[in-house]
Amino acid sequence: IFYYNKEAFLAQSPQLYKEQLTMSFEKVYEIAPIFRAEPSRTNRHLAEAISIDLEEAFVDYNDVMSRIEDIIKVSINAVNDYIQKNPGSEFAPITVPESIPRYTYDDLVDRMQKAGAKTEWGDDLYPSNLKKIGLEGFYFITDWPLGPKPFYVKDSKSNPKLSESFDLMFGDLELSSGSTRIEKRDELAQRMSNKGMKTDSFEYHLNAFDYGVPPHAGCGIGLERLIMALTGTENIRDTTFYPRDVDRLTP
Repeated sequence: IFYYNKEAFLAQSPQLYKEQLTMSFEKVYEIAPIFRAEPSRTNRHLAEAISIDLEEAFVDYNDVMSRIEDIIKVSINAVNDYIQKNPGSEFAPITVPESIPRYTYDDLVDRMQKAGAKTEWGDDLYPSNLKKIGLEGFYFITDWPLGPKPFYVKDSKSNPKLSESFDLMFGDLELSSGSTRIEKRDELAQRMSNKGMKTDSFEYHLNAFDYGVPPHAGCGIGLERLIMALTGTENIRDTTFYPRDVDRLTP
């Protein structure tokens, strides 16, 4: 789009800005629209959605998963409270989990292969393959391969081929992605170069790291998908007033 005679872009994520803010604020939260050029015509993709973002200093991806567990429990309790106060509601009560299970990427690839799925290490874990192993409810997939992850994701201390990252799932539906972030400028710039990115275009972001960005981690949660999980809604278009997708811009 043109912004006062300058080229500008709709935000896919507040990622870089919330990382910078951890220099001054230990905990950063935002609920705001995001935009994705999603070519998919499915019941789970939107071109415009609401993202619940959090970023926190002096924590890692395990801490962020614990934060998400708390968010999920509070959300489930709110839905159950609504159901209790509104007899005859179309929503079904949800059991609050004591904790959300965590499975490593390697573990699930092994399970998929044993279940007959055509998948190799390094592949994405597609919904069709996740269905083959029958995981239900909320769970985390952790320690993904580093290669396909964004440039700011930190590699694993125990295995440089892996990342300190996770996805929150509900059945075969991805609700959230998060990770420990790189906090050192030189390492971040090198990762950008390795991915073919022009560091000059991100100088405004790298400059912040010259002043000392603390160790930090964070995530983004798709609000509409979370609503799908909490309410049993099958189509994401039913979770928003004016859905935007590959076929619909207005109304």
